Amino acid sequence: MESNLILDLYDDPQGRVLKAIFPTSEKLPGVVKTAHCLSDQERQALADDCFAVVVVDGQEKLRKYAMVDPGNVALSTLYLLHQAGFLPEKLVKTAAANLVEAHEVYGMSVPEPLQTLVSRRDKTAGDEVEGAEERVRGKLAACKCGVCGQTKCSKPVCRGISRKKEAEESHRYVEVEPLRPQVVPHETQRTLLGDRYPVDSFEQVKLASQYFRDHWWEFDPFDRHTYCVKLAARMEEIGEKVPPEVARYGHEGRSARLPAELDLRKILAPAEFRPVVEELLEKSAEYPLSTLAELVREFDEASGLDRLWGERISDPALAVFGPEKFAEEKEIFNENGYILREDHLETLSENGVAQVTKAFGEEFGEKFRKSPMTAFQSLSPMRKEILARLAFDAR
Repeated sequence: MESNLILDLYDDPQGRVLKAIFPTSEKLPGVVKTAHCLSDQERQALADDCFAVVVVDGQEKLRKYAMVDPGNVALSTLYLLHQAGFLPEKLVKTAAANLVEAHEVYGMSVPEPLQTLVSRRDKTAGDEVEGAEERVRGKLAACKCGVCGQTKCSKPVCRGISRKKEAEESHRYVEVEPLRPQVVPHETQRTLLGDRYPVDSFEQVKLASQYFRDHWWEFDPFDRHTYCVKLAARMEEIGEKVPPEVARYGHEGRSARLPAELDLRKILAPAEFRPVVEELLEKSAEYPLSTLAELVREFDEASGLDRLWGERISDPALAVFGPEKFAEEKEIFNENGYILREDHLETLSENGVAQVTKAFGEEFGEKFRKSPMTAFQSLSPMRKEILARLAFDAR
């Protein structure tokens, strides 16, 4: 049985999938570089149990995702995660379950996206993957090598090869309809900014979300908005929860905070610029939001207020695009007259990081910038009150 699809490394001689995930060889994980590249002859000599899944079509079968050494396990995992959205569900679940156990056999940490594929399996798939750990451990860690005859052979090419077909039924066989080449794209199709930040696969979406969480302040404000609008839509499409930092910039409607943002600019801008803000306030409803955001940006840059983005005022994208109604937030702190809600923390993280850093230090300031609520919860009651005061002043 043959397939023209890119399922794993051995379908991808030009490394198209790897290049989509890791643009340069320097970015490849070290364990990937240790993989033994199996020849056709070596793959044919391997037992079925040395692959994460065996696709059966009548009398023919297709064995995919080799697990003969840590490098091949890592590569098989990367390819499965990248292509999972285009493959039959049963195939994905079975392969994922066996790869999880292969990670444990070799003492490797299990990637969260791979574990998620296993935990999302339905009841009908449960019988296919039940008890996979014992079988994988038995086949990979203690099978008799069919090349050199040794048990637990240390040679990567030999490990796991067996002349003898096991009598017990392996839980890696999957019967599917013929795989069709056109359903799996070989090139990146979906990106967030130009041709950068691909989000075709589940893993790419998770990486894009994590990258924005750690580097959002390095983006231009309008790029933050474009990036998050597309990423939020893609995450909803695949059933993933949109994290707060992406949701914050992922709105497409007119922000309920816009009048307050413009009023604040009127107060902070030099006197000669105030009539411009008044006109923006008066005519803001007449402009398309994208045009209005550009006008706010031009005003901030001309008046020198752009230096206050993220400190005293929100950047233009965040000022214009946002929730159209104020959400009713529950109090998270109420002591000595200082009442704090989660949205107050978000406002402080946007407009008052400098003050937080000055009061609590650079390490906490960086933590607060990335996740305000988590940082707040880590404080003692006394220090929470100090942060509540800062949030009160920033409103």
